[in-house]
Amino acid sequence: MEDINKLFREFQREWNLQKVKNMTLEEYTAVGGANRNDFTYWIEHKLKKLGVMGGGDSFKFGIYKRGNNGGKTLGEGKKHDGEYAWLTEYGQTSEEAFKEIKNRIVQVIECSQQNRLDEIEKIPLGDVYKWKIAFHYQDIDNIKIVNIFAKSLLQNIAKGEGLGQNLNTAQIHQKLLGDKTYTLNAMIEEKFIPFRKKYKLQNQGETMQESNQNSTQQDSKQSKPPLNQILYGPPGTGKTYNTKIKALEILVSKEYEKALSSGEREEILEILETLKKNPKDENSQERAKKNFDDNKKKGQIAFITFHQSFSYEEFVEGIRPVLGNSQMNYELKVGIFKDICKRAEKNPSKPYILIIDEINRGNISKILGELITLIEPVKRKGEKEGLEVKLPYSQESFGVPNNLYIIGTMNTADRSIALLDTALRRRFEFIEMMPNFELLNSNCAGVDLKKLLEKLNQRITFLLDREHTIGHSFFMEAKNLENLKKIFSRKIIPLLQEYFYEDYAKIDAVLNGNGMVKSEDSNFSELFDSSKFSDLDSEKKIYTITDSNNWSEKEFQKIYDNAIKDKKDNEA
Repeated sequence: MEDINKLFREFQREWNLQKVKNMTLEEYTAVGGANRNDFTYWIEHKLKKLGVMGGGDSFKFGIYKRGNNGGKTLGEGKKHDGEYAWLTEYGQTSEEAFKEIKNRIVQVIECSQQNRLDEIEKIPLGDVYKWKIAFHYQDIDNIKIVNIFAKSLLQNIAKGEGLGQNLNTAQIHQKLLGDKTYTLNAMIEEKFIPFRKKYKLQNQGETMQESNQNSTQQDSKQSKPPLNQILYGPPGTGKTYNTKIKALEILVSKEYEKALSSGEREEILEILETLKKNPKDENSQERAKKNFDDNKKKGQIAFITFHQSFSYEEFVEGIRPVLGNSQMNYELKVGIFKDICKRAEKNPSKPYILIIDEINRGNISKILGELITLIEPVKRKGEKEGLEVKLPYSQESFGVPNNLYIIGTMNTADRSIALLDTALRRRFEFIEMMPNFELLNSNCAGVDLKKLLEKLNQRITFLLDREHTIGHSFFMEAKNLENLKKIFSRKIIPLLQEYFYEDYAKIDAVLNGNGMVKSEDSNFSELFDSSKFSDLDSEKKIYTITDSNNWSEKEFQKIYDNAIKDKKDNEA
């Protein structure tokens, strides 16, 4: 294993993130010669010992130097300028295309280094190519990606290991490695080698057939969305917002191609494609909300929030008292889940979607009861192993149709995913949603919101854990300094007070001692008779939150820029 570790580290030294950012087109791809050292040659050939990505032509890299194939005829969506050939989805000139490809590679590397696998899934770059890149930029002592890159092979392994079907690549890697910390050697010995033997991977090879199917429109038409999924992550990462996007993706999935008119379907596909390229596009956000609301009014989408007192009687069915003519009567009340199931059973050619916000806040056993089994994909009505049960109040025979999709959200700061009911965990696919710094403004009244949030979260992760980080959506509406003051005084600092149980020393540390938290020595001798209370902590510091009206841009800049902090100290 020593040579593999050496190769892994050598690549990371040779092609560190800064070098990739400064990489030229010639350094990215070159032709011939015994001493090739370009980026694509490393990925495809020099790193073969750590995972194969053979097959396909050179367009798998987005752009390549044509060499002796200069006269080859190109197909649709491809272009050349004599020296280089490229896919036009990246740009109309070789310079444009390379700039865009490099930008996406940098995104993959940064996401890999920060273990943001779900974001890698969304980056439009060749599927096998981007995951092989991501694999080689991991921490060698904390591996999160297995060195198998073809989606078809990974899905076969996921199915064989009982992890679920129709998982995306990020989900499969997360489920294969779980919460255990793997070194590179341990992952290869405990995961890759057993999988290679069990699934005969050495005989299959890995192809690039899936490499250029990147657009939301293509994905929506080709992949079947999971029946049960949970979006989980810290506060403010857009989980509830993204349930609407997931719902729209289900509506336009290939399975229900004829459920919408061609005009409606094309409009939603266009919205999704635009939001994939630019998540901040306000016009598309508004159009997405309108389409979501329209389908909610039609009864195809239902939304509910779980809470601690929510019950089976409210969710499925129950008896409720009704007062009439001075006499108490009881009637059967149908809950939201039973109602949408019945509706789904009546236009089976259409998808129906139930969104459960804050799913982990409810008592799952109490709310779902025996239905926990029925939501499992293979136990749905119409499947070979489909089941039905007799409901306790109505005595009706009841099953869950296979055109009902359940999307849940879960706030990891509220309750750890590890505490979630195991029966529920087995039946849902989990999609992690972490803070996305790239969605933020790098200059809000002189404050770099990207750097600010990144530093805040690095310190929170160090002092607590990544489940208590702060989401980007808190800062999405920050347009000026006054907005920023309100966000910190009314949202961020109260959230930190909750996270750290009023431990202001740690809150001040997270803020990098920027002056928003003020500390003073306690006046012990003035407050207490030291002869009677000598056992008390006389050195205790008293902390207060300073007035936000007095904060300037410098208080915010100090969170991520130590030089500003040092300048003030030097002046003092």
